[in-house]
Amino acid sequence: MKFERDAPTGKCFKGNPAGLNLRQIITLYKAIIPFYIVCFALYIFFTRQPDYLDGEFTTGTVHFAADTASKHDVAKASFVVDTAYYLINAAYPLRNLTQGEKVDIIYEAANPQQAAVYRWWGYWIKWDELVASILIPVIFLFAANAITSNPDPGSKTLAPGEIFTIYGQNLAKTSGDLNGMNSLTALPGGLNGVSVTVGGKAAALYYVSPFQINAQAPVDTPLGAQPVVVTTSNGAGAAVNATFAATAPAIYYDPISNTPAIIRNSDYSLVTKQNPAKPGDTLLVYLTGLGQTTPALTTGSLQTPTDFQKTGAVTVMVGGTAATVVYSLASPGLAGVYQIAFTVPEGKTGSVPLMVQAGAATSNVVNLALQ
Repeated sequence: MKFERDAPTGKCFKGNPAGLNLRQIITLYKAIIPFYIVCFALYIFFTRQPDYLDGEFTTGTVHFAADTASKHDVAKASFVVDTAYYLINAAYPLRNLTQGEKVDIIYEAANPQQAAVYRWWGYWIKWDELVASILIPVIFLFAANAITSNPDPGSKTLAPGEIFTIYGQNLAKTSGDLNGMNSLTALPGGLNGVSVTVGGKAAALYYVSPFQINAQAPVDTPLGAQPVVVTTSNGAGAAVNATFAATAPAIYYDPISNTPAIIRNSDYSLVTKQNPAKPGDTLLVYLTGLGQTTPALTTGSLQTPTDFQKTGAVTVMVGGTAATVVYSLASPGLAGVYQIAFTVPEGKTGSVPLMVQAGAATSNVVNLALQ
């Protein structure tokens, strides 16, 4: 096959074989972290006990007294409210107090015995919440890495709205992604002068480089063989055909560890060999290729819909047993990504195969770690 000089050439593959690069992950985090910080701040403000808005302040005095259980001296704080004397625990990890030290006490008039020493460390910022605030973003980072890894690099059968990758040469003059586009409501149709059409319809772009393009197929792509064309400032490349079916499910997984993009619904932790699920757990599996939804998807949309966009009927097979499906829908705010909630069947342990069936199509098989 011949191509024009410097014209883009390439092949289409399902999913995203290389995963999102570091800059793309950082871009996603830039969008998520402000929202996370605001939610965490609101959580802190409205969960302090005694309540800050209803609280009153007084001065207490630190005393050290022997604890009968630990046999060690522990810090207590004494204070007086309306001639009544109260003694509360003032000790907290990494908090240094001295005998006779004056401290601020916050209490509610209706319940002074539930008072607390008013300090940033121990009242506003607590040890367990600080650890959780660090671990939660780390967990999401690992989940994001698994979600954006390749489900099935050898398949050319796609579904409308599916994420796919084009490999080739001269696909773009320079690399470009979503970095700096923090207020996007939809994926762009062009990046660095590069655009992609599928069956004559514009695809939405995640990433472009001289050798790789990550894109979402138009949600209204006709079924059957459709030409995929990359256009740059040098012109349009030769078309490469991709076959489209109503559904073509593909589960995301990390190709290095073979860990699938499956998380617990209860705490959103990634299910791994070190953190296995158990029968009865409700899990979320992330995938692409489930096609159109009800209400209908819009190509490239990153907005959270007012109504859940449900897919057609799906079956999740866990170790050869059909799991109970709680729901199957397009992941809110993620173009081309879907999530299925299911309950792990009883009687399954160890590493068991998991796959998804949607219509006449079956996904790749991943291994689910169970205990």
